[in-house]
Amino acid sequence: MPSNSQTADKPSSRKPDASFSLKQNALFLKVASSRTLSGAAQTLHMSASSVTRQLIDLELAMGLTLLDRAHGTNKLTQAGQVFLPYCQRIFQAQLAIAQFAKIATDSSNPIGAQAPTDETAVRRVAVRLTLAQIHAFISVAQDGGFCSAARTNQQTQSNLSRLLKDMESVLGVSLLSRMPAGIALTSVGKFVLPLAEQLLALHTQASNCLRLQRPQANSYLLIVGSLSVMPPVMSTLLKQLKADLPRHHIEVRNELSVDVEKAVHNGSAIVGLCGVVREKPHFIYTPLLQVQLGLIWAPRMNMPHLPSSLDELAHIAFLRFHDGALTSEALTANQTRFSAYFDSHVTVDSVEAGLDLVRNGDFAMVATGVGASRKAAQGLNFLPLPHLLPSLTVSIISRRESPLDERHEQVRHALACCVLQTRWHGSVKLLKQPAI
Repeated sequence: MPSNSQTADKPSSRKPDASFSLKQNALFLKVASSRTLSGAAQTLHMSASSVTRQLIDLELAMGLTLLDRAHGTNKLTQAGQVFLPYCQRIFQAQLAIAQFAKIATDSSNPIGAQAPTDETAVRRVAVRLTLAQIHAFISVAQDGGFCSAARTNQQTQSNLSRLLKDMESVLGVSLLSRMPAGIALTSVGKFVLPLAEQLLALHTQASNCLRLQRPQANSYLLIVGSLSVMPPVMSTLLKQLKADLPRHHIEVRNELSVDVEKAVHNGSAIVGLCGVVREKPHFIYTPLLQVQLGLIWAPRMNMPHLPSSLDELAHIAFLRFHDGALTSEALTANQTRFSAYFDSHVTVDSVEAGLDLVRNGDFAMVATGVGASRKAAQGLNFLPLPHLLPSLTVSIISRRESPLDERHEQVRHALACCVLQTRWHGSVKLLKQPAI
């Protein structure tokens, strides 16, 4: 094994403050190379909503916005443009490790020989590698054994051993020879080690570079709201906050309700606005609106005048939101048996997308008076069904342990005023008096 002096200039095996995983790196690279999000989703054999959620997880972990999704394209932000070259080089390092392992498994090829490989198979292997596996391999190789590496990384030997076995299983090759006197790199391991160190160095460089792209914490404010609630409020809120806090960089974003909660919980967003089905102990709630679920449909659709049971809607074609969406969560939590909704095979990712389909007259949609307030809902029928469907509140949420400083209170006040002064459908009940 190399001596300490030989490894002093190599990347440390200690896990850095990593802000993204190799899986997220590969996902971003695929999305950035596609013209649209739907095109990337089709290539990845995933739903557009699933791709969006994973991108949001990546952005929240970094504290940066990488894609400008406001215009329905995959336009990169400045941070996204900085990240992309690193992203490409990291994935090339993954491919190099996978390709070498593929060559090494062919006994007819000597180690290091150049031979044609199945590109699809190599890519499948590459995307299964994880940073934890890379860290474990480098650490054990540099420290000369599991015991020393475990002390260095403050992990158990069994955990390091498991990660090494997982990496060897993914690559289909042995990287270490385990002997009573210690461990030694196999011939394959000796070739893979510098590639793994290169990958780790690139990842660390990307993390450090992206950290410089983040706005200063004392001047950057992110407010997130759910796709079902925030759009009518967004422009007014942004204008108000820029007037109230002129020295701050302010960003207002629309996300799924589950991602709103995630952003507030991890501290990347100062406050959030979303519908609430169940209150959670780690949030403080400020209820603003009481909204009732009902039906939206085009006038030419044959809808029962006032259904007395949901069974009367069995013949209606409904759109469905995914299981994590607020509407589905509310119906499930209330144990509402609504087969026409839950059995639907036509899903949408947002209220706006649903309203576009409803307007054609082929589908009905479950929504609230907030959804019925949209410009896209003009000319459509909306019927609240308090005797059949549950209601929920629209609330401002903030993290319970967050300090309530002056900026926090200004943002909460501005958000509450904008929500309460917005013109909603008549079925929406205000839970607080709007400020004059």
